[in-house]
Amino acid sequence: MDIKYWEGGLERHEIDAIKKIENVLSTSNIQKQKGKGTNKGQGFEALQALKKPFNEGWKGYAGFRFINKNKQGEIDLLIVTHCNILIVELKHWNGKPVTSSNGKWYWGDEDRGKSPVEVTRNKEFLLKNLLKPFAGRFSNANFTPRVYSLVVMTGSSNFSGLNKKELAETLSLNDFCKLCKNQKLFNDRFDPHSKSEVLLNDVPLLEKSLLLNDKKVEAKPLSVEGWLGQEQIFEHPNNVYKEFFAQSEADKNDHAIIRSWDFDNLSSHDAKTPDGRIKIVSREREVLTKIKRENRELYEHCVSSLTIPTKEKITSQYNEVVELPHGHERLNDFIATYGENLSIEERVNLVRVLVARFADLHQLQLAHRDIGNHSIWFSTGQRVALSNFISTFARKKETVGDIRDELSVYNQDTSYSSPYHYDVVRLAIIAWAIIGAERLTPSLERTVSEKLAQCDEWYAEILLKAFEGKTFANASEMLDALVEQEPSKEAAFSFSSKELERFVKANKISKLHSEIEEISDTDSKEVYRAETGIVKVWNNINPTDINAGLGVRTLSFLERVEKLQSLNLSFIPTVVDYGITARDSSLYLVSEWVEGEPLDPYRMRNRRNDIVKSLIAHVEHMHSLGFAHGDLKPENVIVDKQGDVYIIDVLDFHHDSKELLNTEYSPIDVENSSAFERDNYAVMKITAELLEVEWGTKNDNFEAISLAIIHELEDVDFGFKELTRFKDAVLNPEKTTTPTVELINIEIGSNREGFEPVTIYPDKGKLYVSIEENRSKGYGLVVVFSGLGGVQKLFFDDARFEFEHGLRPIKSDRSEVSRRDIENAVLELPFGLRISQGRASYLDNINRRIRQFYSFENAVKQFQLKQHKVKPISFEPQEQIAEVQVNVKPISTSELWQAILKTETESHPYVELTGEPRAHKDNKDTLILPYEADRDPLDGFTAKDQVEAIIVDGEEDYFIGEVNLSASGLNRVQLSRYTPRAYRLKESDTIFFRSKADKSSFNKRKNALTRILDQDSVVENLSDYFEPDCTLDPTDYDLTVTDEDFKRYDREDDNGNTIKLNDKQRIAFQKLLRFGPLSMLQGPPGTGKTEFIAAFVHYLIEKQGTERILLVSQSHEAVNTAAERIRKHCGRLKTNLDVVRFSRSESTISHSLRDAYSDNIVSQKVEQFETQLKYRVLSLAKSLKAPNDYLEAYLELDKQLLSLITEQENALKEIDDSDLEAKHKKAIKKQIGERKSLINSRLPQSIRVNKDWHDNLSEIRGGLIKDLNHEFAIEHNISSSVQRLVKLSKEMIKVMQSGNANMDEFLARSKQLVAGTCVGIGNWNIDIATNQYDWIIIDEAARSIASELAIAMQVGKRILLVGDHKQLPPLYTDPHKKALARHLGIPSSNDIDELIESDFARAFESGYGQQVGAKLLVQYRMAPAIGSLVSQCFYDGELENGDRKIPDIYDDVPNEMSAFTTWIDTSHLGKQAKHQEKGSRYNIYNEKEAEAIVGVLKQVDENKSFLSSLLEQVKEGEAAIGIICMYAEQKRYLRRRVKQSGFSDELIKLLNIDTVDSYQGKENRIIILSVTRSDQRQSSGFMYLPNRINVALSRAMDRLVIVGDKRMWQGKNSQLPFGKVITYMEENANESLYRFVDAKTKKFKKAV
Repeated sequence: MDIKYWEGGLERHEIDAIKKIENVLSTSNIQKQKGKGTNKGQGFEALQALKKPFNEGWKGYAGFRFINKNKQGEIDLLIVTHCNILIVELKHWNGKPVTSSNGKWYWGDEDRGKSPVEVTRNKEFLLKNLLKPFAGRFSNANFTPRVYSLVVMTGSSNFSGLNKKELAETLSLNDFCKLCKNQKLFNDRFDPHSKSEVLLNDVPLLEKSLLLNDKKVEAKPLSVEGWLGQEQIFEHPNNVYKEFFAQSEADKNDHAIIRSWDFDNLSSHDAKTPDGRIKIVSREREVLTKIKRENRELYEHCVSSLTIPTKEKITSQYNEVVELPHGHERLNDFIATYGENLSIEERVNLVRVLVARFADLHQLQLAHRDIGNHSIWFSTGQRVALSNFISTFARKKETVGDIRDELSVYNQDTSYSSPYHYDVVRLAIIAWAIIGAERLTPSLERTVSEKLAQCDEWYAEILLKAFEGKTFANASEMLDALVEQEPSKEAAFSFSSKELERFVKANKISKLHSEIEEISDTDSKEVYRAETGIVKVWNNINPTDINAGLGVRTLSFLERVEKLQSLNLSFIPTVVDYGITARDSSLYLVSEWVEGEPLDPYRMRNRRNDIVKSLIAHVEHMHSLGFAHGDLKPENVIVDKQGDVYIIDVLDFHHDSKELLNTEYSPIDVENSSAFERDNYAVMKITAELLEVEWGTKNDNFEAISLAIIHELEDVDFGFKELTRFKDAVLNPEKTTTPTVELINIEIGSNREGFEPVTIYPDKGKLYVSIEENRSKGYGLVVVFSGLGGVQKLFFDDARFEFEHGLRPIKSDRSEVSRRDIENAVLELPFGLRISQGRASYLDNINRRIRQFYSFENAVKQFQLKQHKVKPISFEPQEQIAEVQVNVKPISTSELWQAILKTETESHPYVELTGEPRAHKDNKDTLILPYEADRDPLDGFTAKDQVEAIIVDGEEDYFIGEVNLSASGLNRVQLSRYTPRAYRLKESDTIFFRSKADKSSFNKRKNALTRILDQDSVVENLSDYFEPDCTLDPTDYDLTVTDEDFKRYDREDDNGNTIKLNDKQRIAFQKLLRFGPLSMLQGPPGTGKTEFIAAFVHYLIEKQGTERILLVSQSHEAVNTAAERIRKHCGRLKTNLDVVRFSRSESTISHSLRDAYSDNIVSQKVEQFETQLKYRVLSLAKSLKAPNDYLEAYLELDKQLLSLITEQENALKEIDDSDLEAKHKKAIKKQIGERKSLINSRLPQSIRVNKDWHDNLSEIRGGLIKDLNHEFAIEHNISSSVQRLVKLSKEMIKVMQSGNANMDEFLARSKQLVAGTCVGIGNWNIDIATNQYDWIIIDEAARSIASELAIAMQVGKRILLVGDHKQLPPLYTDPHKKALARHLGIPSSNDIDELIESDFARAFESGYGQQVGAKLLVQYRMAPAIGSLVSQCFYDGELENGDRKIPDIYDDVPNEMSAFTTWIDTSHLGKQAKHQEKGSRYNIYNEKEAEAIVGVLKQVDENKSFLSSLLEQVKEGEAAIGIICMYAEQKRYLRRRVKQSGFSDELIKLLNIDTVDSYQGKENRIIILSVTRSDQRQSSGFMYLPNRINVALSRAMDRLVIVGDKRMWQGKNSQLPFGKVITYMEENANESLYRFVDAKTKKFKKAV
């Protein structure tokens, strides 16, 4: 019998069994053949021999599985016999008997899971279904063959205990072989029909259609205990075992290692016996058990087996599952990925951590004996894991000594005095590989001695001694040397007068700034006025002879002055000059002289409100930038003639370390209050004096402010910590007192019957306004006001811009404004109306009030614009009609930003209730909210999201309850943990849904944007730069870049192409560097934006000495790409770069950046601190007045006993907890027992003799310390200090490990390059808002909404926005657009699209933007023909084509791809070309376009040569053909059509089908664009906007195919984007450049 084997999933025992079956069948046939000759002509027996063997020609198929989504149908062996198909499941169980119960099989007492008989029956059923489609094609009268399944036991276990049904389908291997040999046995079992014995004729059909069809079957994976083996990751040099990467069948994100043993490759006798094999396999487990018992911390860094070995399981071939250390890679993989990114210091630290692990191992009297690439794992957090303890030496334990040479990966050198020496030698080799960032290879090992001898670094001598194997007895001694002999770093932390050199001036202060008028003079400080400003001089500061304390304070002062000067705050006098004069040893500061008066609370009462508001704003802004005055009082506040407020003396200096402060304007506990708290107190105290409010007493005139002060005084924990509460009381006093509603009184004249006065109140703070035409007069407008209490219509004269008359009000008792009135509203106003009857209409009050609302003016003018109807297009010549222009004042950026913040809640998914909430019938704690909709608004959330329901009331939103996602469904939402407010919900209430992550994100963004609007950002007037009419002059920083500097960025890519900054990039580079503070770079597709950013950042770091850069983008992918490229530049140009990459999940960070991931950096610090704890404590010996030998002895005692005793005491307390779960209690009890045994083994004999020692652990600890103190003559106070220090150090390690140390904030402040997403960087633990950065670089800025940009922008001295406003704009939902339209007075959400263009666009296109904005205008992505099309249609022809080689693979391609750009036209199909709707007019798809695209793909699939060439052009996993859909429903429809088309795997791998919104930033060799939209009315939908179309077309590199109805975009739509594309293609028609192809005939059609 011939058997086809698939490599991979078959185990050795399965292969042996299958070979036996194969041999039995083959042997029987050979014997029959022999019998032919010998029995010929000898009667009946001879006739039988002449008969053809019944099993001749059987075919076998082993080790495969059927391809299906459930990964079912794994086949050990399938046999196609002459009459049926057999599925054979092989089970190799030995020793214990096999029984069955309740559908499970048991091996002895061990539950082995679901019955193999049942599992195999399922495979039988699966195969029957797979055969059904071929039912009419089989030789047996078109009947499908019968399928049978059998379980074959190949081991020694007795299975007679199975129940009868299962026993009937279970055979031993011998019995199965007899069945296959003996025709009578075979026929008795299967009873085949005579006509079925032709199945072997159908083998070609079965193989082609199923068994050898790569689309239907694949190799069966190696499967062990629920783990599926994948690629091989290690092979033992003697083939003793192999290791495979494995994935859990239950959770694809869970991974492990399968170690597959082959004991036949060991020559030792032990490997041939069950006892010997279990001894070998168990050796590693015994070692790890000892480690776990004696050093739990080390055990956490060891890789353990997850399989419990038993003698019966371990045959000559044996598989076990081993942990895969999370986030770790083996030595060589780690070095290859991260080695070069690590600094030498980081590599040396990693070596120390590695050696520390082995020091701990050696201390347990264990030696690894096989240290190498296979047994050492590293993480990017500098964690080290150890594995493969198979050859480990253990003192006092039986070892694997005789076969260690065969088991070990590395040769066992026996020339060393001990196994610990040998480990040290291996560690030296590996340490050299790590420090040199070289993979561990035989070549490196051969040369390590020579290279170490030649190396001059301090560590080389230590490693050489270790390599020679004589100096260090174990890893502990090697670690001591690596720590103790490292050069001292004290210099890095001590002060050097050289640090002051850059501030030193050669002249005397009197020469630099001559005195005009003396202000004050003391021994240490003098203040006078000079022509340049006010001069402060501190004497006796000699820059060349200064003590460290004074030097550090002086340096700190000067650096803060430097920072303050760079900020150039408007309310602090400008810093003119500062420094130290060498000739008269004086520290000085010169500030601008401000003409004005010190604040006088009594004389300035008439301006007090403005002064208070300014003072609060200035101090808050100052604090946000990290500056505090600390000595604020009225004398330090200057008010000039214009009423502007200045704060002076912000920075002062004192020769000693005392802070300058006053007691009158500081809290009572002044000594313990911070400078910030003192400032806040002073602001409130000065305010009280200005307003004549007695301090700490309620004041009726200023109730809110006086109560706020009382609150601060009474708040012990948070009083005066910040100004937020006080500012709210100043700016919004009504919120903290009784709220009032503004009512406008109007009178309506009426000659008819009178009406009672009506009051219309705003609903939740909003009076809804809609506008109609005044049809009765033919001119003017009718303005409708809707609120609580009724509706009022007023006639508006738009020429005079005032109300002139009104109708009588319509009274209403409704408790809320109707949904219809809200949706019809074009504006919301914050007041109500009180309407009464008069003899004539009196509307002066509302006319005055309404003029204060720009949004009303805008709403009127927008309404007027819409009244100019568009006339139908006529093809007759017409006179050109001049357009009527109605000038609408553009909405300011600040108004827009505030509106976005106020309406953002309405951007979330929502429902409108169709009834009142009701309790769940089975669960009273659950509330059901009914609604009606076509789609579930909760679909956008994931199962992990915590979603809350909220209701909007005015500008506030309120929590209703938590949504139970799993229980909610279409037309009903289930709430749990709801508030009483939920019971007050009514029919037609609108409920919004948001996740807690959304809420957190919004709060971050809101705070940042509010800070900018309040002018509290580092760049004070930052919001002004985003105004469309901004004409501010940019700051000229007078920086230039030389040609030599630019040449440094010339390099070769992987293909040998020269990459350099082109002329236009260089111009942009110069412009961005020179002008600011807000700079902008437009980077159209393919213009080298990422390369530009990388060069720019490198230049800032290397040439400008920029210390702090924040790099953000909207997507993780963009952040990763930019940060990686910056790193490569810095690495290539030998520039040091310290990076941190922030993210909530490591999975979002690219592999090469994971060493910079914040959590991994923290882990590095923990590992280093933990490794060097002993040495840190020893370094403090002198200050602790404790000798070194005592400290070493105490640390050893703590490690061996004291820590264990503390753990035991904690465990004993925990187990007494009555709420502890039984399972947890049992685990703790076990740990207590193990720990007690370990402590007992380490205690002195004198203590152990007392059997009750465990009852007095506290006394035991005290006694051990007391004995140690006595031995070293240490006093109690010194011992206590040592204990506190060690405890504190260990607690610090625990805090850092737990993540509660908030190291992120430290990293954000200390790293050169901080990278993250726009929103992610705002996480509270990073505390970005209190930082300052020299440069903020925001990529994808044109796609980000204002609040996303604000998080980063608020903290930048200079800001660079990088984006392309011609591509995708920020995304706003339709409800959010509607809310914005109402808030801003715009008639409809459609009219707001252009208004809410990106903030990047508003700034770039302003007068300011024209001065500072730069463009990258040479593209290298698109073929020239495609690039020119995109340039002319979307970039006004500015975008040029750079040189790019187009692969020579398009000679033999489908007709539709022969030109660079082809339009496949569906217009001739008439009505069939129109799109279809699914559910709503927004969900559209187009069947004919999909048909045309599938047709093109079919041609590509049939052209294997072209398909192969395409595959060569892309990397593994990349798509070569992108199909972009303008509508999401078309994407879904196309994916279904492609799936049903039966395309080859090769083509499917090359395809990516997605929407245009998902495609920005991506590119493909070929782009096929499905326009989708086509209707009779030529309605363009959203495609009147060019952005998305630009994105779609500019993704193409080599070929662009557009599929759509050409006529749709002609005529009245000819000036729309697709119309312009068609026009350009027609004007430049050429067979190789631009062509139109008919979708039906696919014939070339000349452009017309």
